[in-house]
Amino acid sequence: EGSCEHVETDGQGALVYKRYCHVYRRGEIEDICSYVPGAVVVDSSWDKGNWVVEIRKALTSVEDTLPINPHKYACPEFVKRAEAAVLKTANAVTDASVLRVVMPDNRATKKVTTSATDDSSVSNRWKLKGAYYTFRAGPTLQLSLTNRFKATLGIGAAVVYSGSSYTVTQTLTPPAGVEITDTSSSEAYKLLPGYFADASLQFDLTERTGFYAGAVFQSAGSYTQAVDTDNAHYATKIDLANMSGFRAGLSYRF
Repeated sequence: EGSCEHVETDGQGALVYKRYCHVYRRGEIEDICSYVPGAVVVDSSWDKGNWVVEIRKALTSVEDTLPINPHKYACPEFVKRAEAAVLKTANAVTDASVLRVVMPDNRATKKVTTSATDDSSVSNRWKLKGAYYTFRAGPTLQLSLTNRFKATLGIGAAVVYSGSSYTVTQTLTPPAGVEITDTSSSEAYKLLPGYFADASLQFDLTERTGFYAGAVFQSAGSYTQAVDTDNAHYATKIDLANMSGFRAGLSYRF
């Protein structure tokens, strides 16, 4: 009922379907055959540079036809099985044709997504070290409340020199084997301008010695320091914008 360059007849008159040039992966051709209604995979093997399968079709009668779908098969002209492909005996009719189905590149495909989990864990530790030097300049006002009791108030400009080192250690712990550790670090040096204000009270015990107590506030801005690795980004903020404290002690004048 038609000709196809991929089909020929052997010496016994049986149809022989030639192999298409597409090279299959292991298991791919079995998956393709699952789209053929009524087809059952009998065997699969590696034959002369490609995977092939032997399938059979459960027939209800000799006149059954193969499923026709020109977009799925190498030869678009699937026809009824020829009489030469059927062995007739006195008491039975047996289908003896062997069909080798090979699909072209425009075949339908399945998208399969797989995922796997294990007991691996990743942890990280970070460390920040720094040195900060403050230089302040401004006027100071001193008030004598009594002969021994005095109050002091100061305000002015401040400059902070900051040097910091930021280190991050990442550790991968696999389910088996030794830990894998990677350490990355960065250094930063900043000159931060700002201002300060302080106030204190002083009580003189003698002309040279006394006690004092007070409070101080200073603001000099902030900056962000980062560490970048092949698969992660870490950042920390060094904030010197709002610093306050209390102080107290013994004073001695020379």
